[in-house]
Amino acid sequence: MPLFNLFLFSEEDPMQGTIDLVHLITVIALALLAVVIIVLAVSSAKSGKMDTRSLTYGAVCVAASFVLSFLKYSMPFGGSVTLASLIPLFLYAYAFGPVKGLLAGVVYGLLQFVQDAWFLNGLQFLLDYPLAFAGVALAGVFRKPFRDKPAAAFCGLAAFMICRVIMHLFSGIIFVEAGMVSDTIFGPGSQFAPVVYSLIYNLTYLIPDYAICFAALGVLVGSKSFNTLVGMMQRPALKKPANEDPVAKN
Repeated sequence: MPLFNLFLFSEEDPMQGTIDLVHLITVIALALLAVVIIVLAVSSAKSGKMDTRSLTYGAVCVAASFVLSFLKYSMPFGGSVTLASLIPLFLYAYAFGPVKGLLAGVVYGLLQFVQDAWFLNGLQFLLDYPLAFAGVALAGVFRKPFRDKPAAAFCGLAAFMICRVIMHLFSGIIFVEAGMVSDTIFGPGSQFAPVVYSLIYNLTYLIPDYAICFAALGVLVGSKSFNTLVGMMQRPALKKPANEDPVAKN
């Protein structure tokens, strides 16, 4: 119990039902982090450090997504709708695979925290930032089954979006249980279960944000720009010719 209270920065003992719910979500979050660490460890052992090309494209795509996240419309009840800010991040994960995509997603999540640095407790921080955007690692899992057809990109984006919704849903439950929400959405005296409140709250801004992302992806796929961008990222760098032997031949 003390470990959970420390992790949640809790100073007061909540109701038993809240404790059980928070413990469950904590276990899920820690399990996901453990999977992330294992995947990264295995990948590093097999392939070594990331190459310069993937690092460069990762930095560019994360930066592009971060800049686009400032072009936003703040919703009345919270959350914001951006100008397809997740598309550059998605393109990178789709092109370079789940491990590198996961790293980019975690970095982007941390940048989102820097952009609006506020959190209720440690668990909510993990759910709303690193874990929510780490789901971009799912971007390319449908490439082989769909043989790189357009459906692969749309299914990958949908998987990423669903993962993010789940993370924000759990985070919202923690907010509701902690009494950190007002009656601005449903009106005074509303009696909704925490999961219902969190789902409705998050979908009010995530649905339009995702609709813009899918529309942007549709434009890229329809104009063939998507394959061009992914191909450019995956194209190996030209190798320099081997240096000639400096010793002069007789």
